[in-house]
Amino acid sequence: MPIPFSCPRCGHSTLVDDRYAGQTGPCAKCGAQITVPSPRTAPNPGPAQPSQSPPSYPQAGYPQAGYSQAGYLQSAYPTGTPPARGSSSWVTVLVILGVLGAGVFLVLLIVGALLFPAVGQARQAARRVQSMNNLKQIALAVHNYADTYKYLPYAGAEDREYGLAMSGRVRLLPFLEQRIIHDRVNYNEPWDSPANQWLSTAMPRLYGSPMQPPSTSNTTYLAIVDSLKVPAGDDTWDRKRPQPIFSQDARTVSFADINDGTSNTLMYLESDASESVGWESPRNWVFDERQSRRGLGMTYGRGFLSAYADGSVRMVENSVADPMITYLMLRNDGNVVFQP
Repeated sequence: MPIPFSCPRCGHSTLVDDRYAGQTGPCAKCGAQITVPSPRTAPNPGPAQPSQSPPSYPQAGYPQAGYSQAGYLQSAYPTGTPPARGSSSWVTVLVILGVLGAGVFLVLLIVGALLFPAVGQARQAARRVQSMNNLKQIALAVHNYADTYKYLPYAGAEDREYGLAMSGRVRLLPFLEQRIIHDRVNYNEPWDSPANQWLSTAMPRLYGSPMQPPSTSNTTYLAIVDSLKVPAGDDTWDRKRPQPIFSQDARTVSFADINDGTSNTLMYLESDASESVGWESPRNWVFDERQSRRGLGMTYGRGFLSAYADGSVRMVENSVADPMITYLMLRNDGNVVFQP
């Protein structure tokens, strides 16, 4: 049986099931704590009298207390765990940081792609300058050798005649500030004898081209030598025959024998790796008019470096015609080629 009663604070009248007699809960209108009376003590519901005090209102942000249709007292406060605050803001920050990081990474990739070719070209230019300096030092050593002995150094002879089975590069060591190595060499033995085998791993850094993989034994700085070999003791060879400065035998040549001019005649060159030799061996670049570009021009892609007899170092471009290269390699053919 429903129990009629009025809130003593705001005068709000309502009916509550008698099962809730004697229980306390908030008023559905003003939220004040009220006790449901028993049927015997329930006052006669009459016209609601206005309260002498102003009504109070529920706390902002929460629903009013009341009773459901089933008659159960409803709580005026929310139940359960409140939602975590601030989690969405952290997600936003992480997303922003991720986007910024990806943008920076992309910018670095673009900058790297733009700078990589320029860096590669700068490194190649620096290596070319270093190689030119190496050839320059070799050419000056040849001049100093000639000033001392009145003729150019022997390039070497694999036939082991006259004790020439040793590279001219070894003979130049005192003029390249490498006398310590020079003085240890046994010139009565060939370059590959047990007494001189230590030379194979004692190559001065000057003979190593920065354009080639590092090596302690092989060099690509080679003298240009004549293909003709004059037998020992033969003094009848044709001195007017067109030929390079150096030979593979005991012929001696002075700068006065360079009839085409020292500034127009090649002396040493830098070959491709395919033509590299042991630095202490008497092997060099053998001139062949039919193969005037053999093993040349691939290291730099546009030509090969060469030291002229006057001591200058220049690049012979791949665009130079084959006959012109032949003229440059011969010291007395009468064909003068002026290189810029």
